[in-house]
Amino acid sequence: MIIVAFAFGWYIGNLVTTITLAMSFKQILNDLGIKNEQLRQLAENAGVDVPDAAANTAHGDLDLVEVTIEQHQGVLYAYRKADSQFLGQGTDRETLVTSITNRLQGVRLKISDSDGADLLRKNNG
Repeated sequence: MIIVAFAFGWYIGNLVTTITLAMSFKQILNDLGIKNEQLRQLAENAGVDVPDAAANTAHGDLDLVEVTIEQHQGVLYAYRKADSQFLGQGTDRETLVTSITNRLQGVRLKISDSDGADLLRKNNG
C-alpha cells in the first residue's frame, strides 16, 4: 500500500513540476519578446525537423483519428486503428472519403503507408 501511495505521489509531483516548468518557460520567452518564428529558425539551424506551422494552425484544433485501410475484392474498407470501428467503404478514394465523412466530421484523418495509404494512391492513379 505504501508503494502505491509513493508511486501515485511521485506521478502527481512529476506532472505538477512539468506543467509549472512549461508555464514558467513560456512566460520567460514572452518577457524576452521571443516569437515562434525565431524559435523555429533556431531549431532548423540546429538540424531539428520542425512541422509546418500553417498545417498545425489550420488543423491544430481537430482531433486526430488514425485509420487503417483494407481492400477486399476491389472494395476499400476504413477502420479506426485504435478500436477497429468501421468508418466506411468505397470502390475508390472519393467514395471512401464520402462514406467516412458521413460518419465522422470535425476530425483529421491519419493513414500511414503501413496502414493502407498506398491503397488510396493505387486506386487513385
